[in-house]
Amino acid sequence: MLSTLQTSDQPRHAICRFSPTGRKRVGSVLRDGHDPSWSTVRSMPLHVRVFVASPNDLDTERVAIYNVLNDLTYDPLLVDKVSIRIVSWDGPRYTVPLLATIDPQKAVQTGLPLPSECDIVVCMLWKRIGTSLGDTYVKADGSPCRSGTEWEYYEALEGFKRRSFPHVLVYRKVGAATAPVSASAAQLGDLEGQSAQVEDFFVEMREQRRGFQTFESVDQLIAMFTSHTKLVLSQLLESGFGRANEVKGFLAGAEKPPATTVLIAFASDRLNETQLRVLTVTSLVKLTNWEPEEVDLLVALSRQLLTEPIAELGIAGVVLAHALFVRGVINDLELFDGAAMSSSWEVQRACIRVMKEINDPIVLPWYALVAGKLGYHVTIQAIIRNVGALVPKLTGAELNESDAIVARLRTERTNSKKTVAMLDELAAEIEQRRGRLGQI
Repeated sequence: MLSTLQTSDQPRHAICRFSPTGRKRVGSVLRDGHDPSWSTVRSMPLHVRVFVASPNDLDTERVAIYNVLNDLTYDPLLVDKVSIRIVSWDGPRYTVPLLATIDPQKAVQTGLPLPSECDIVVCMLWKRIGTSLGDTYVKADGSPCRSGTEWEYYEALEGFKRRSFPHVLVYRKVGAATAPVSASAAQLGDLEGQSAQVEDFFVEMREQRRGFQTFESVDQLIAMFTSHTKLVLSQLLESGFGRANEVKGFLAGAEKPPATTVLIAFASDRLNETQLRVLTVTSLVKLTNWEPEEVDLLVALSRQLLTEPIAELGIAGVVLAHALFVRGVINDLELFDGAAMSSSWEVQRACIRVMKEINDPIVLPWYALVAGKLGYHVTIQAIIRNVGALVPKLTGAELNESDAIVARLRTERTNSKKTVAMLDELAAEIEQRRGRLGQI
C-alpha cells in the first residue's frame, strides 16, 4: 500500500498527508477528533440541487416548476431546513452562454453541474424530444441519445447506479399539440417525427420498468410536482443529514462504521469537502471485507476520483485502485489508465509508486501509456528506474515493449542530461538482456 496513506496505527482523526514527496502537508481535517463544521452541521440547511430538463415546447411548464421550487423554500415544514438551487440552462436566475466554439450540449455541461451531480432531476416531455446530438452523446449500451434531454435523463440514471442519487422524476404531458396555421410541410413532418421519438422514449421506459407521471394541464402538473417534491425532500432530510453525520461521526472517532455503500456515496459526492472524501476512501481501503455488490461501486468510485482535477482525490483514486488490484478484485491495470491521463504529476507519481510495488512485467503497458505525457524529471526518472529493475525478468516481447517506453521517454521536452544518460543506460541494459537470452 502507498506510504502516503494513513497507517493502521494512526488515529482516524490524524493529519492526512497525500503529497507524493512526503514533504508537503496537504491539510488537516479533524484535529483531536473535532471537525470544525461538526458543531454546526445540524443547524445548517440541507442544500439540494434540482436539475430541470425538457425541450422548448414546455416553456410554461418549466416556469411552473421553477415557481414551485422557489415557493417550497418558504413552506412552513421546510423553511430553514432546505435550500434549493435550480440547475437549468435557461434560468430562472441566470442562463448558460451558448458559445459558438462548442456544441450547445457541451456548453450546458460546462456551465452547469451534471444531472448525476444533483439531488433531484426533473424530466418533462410532450411532443418534442429535442435537438439531435449526433453520435457524440450515447447511452450506457452505446446507442446514441436522441437529444440533450434524453442524454440528461440517462446521465442521471447512471449517477443513481453509482451512488443511489439523484431522484429522477419524469412527467409526460398528454394531449394533442396544435401546429401553427402557417406551418410548412417540412415543419409538420418534423413535428410528427419528434412526436414519434417521444413515443419511442416512453416505450423504452416501459420496457425497462421505469415509472413516470402524466398530466394534462399546468395546474395538474403543479399539484403533482409539489406533492412529489415534498416527499422527496422529506426523504432527503432524513437520509441526507443522517448519512453525512454518520460518516463524519465515524471519521471523528465513532467505533461503528456506516454501511460501505454509505461511505462510497459520501466519497463520490463532489459537494463534500475534499479532505473528508479522502479520509473516507482511506476508511474504505481499510475495510477487511467487501461484498460482491459493493465491488462495482468501488471500481466506479476509483475511476471517478482519477478523473477529478484535485490531486488529493486523484491520489486517493490510485490508492483505492491498488487495493482492488492487490485483493484480486480486478485482475488487470486498466483502472489505472485514468492516472496516466491525469494532468497532475503528483497523481502520476503516486501511480508510478504503485507500479513499482507490483514489480511485474504486467505494468509495462501502463508505462508505455504514460510515457511522453509526463513533463517532470522526477516522474520520468522514476519510470526509468522501475523499468530497469524489471529488465532481468523480461523476455522477447517485453523487451520490445521496454524499447518503446525508452523511445517515448526520449520525446519528453524536459529531459535533462542526467535523464538522457539514464535512458542510454537503460537501453544498454535492455540490449544486454536480449543478448543473454539469445545465448541461452
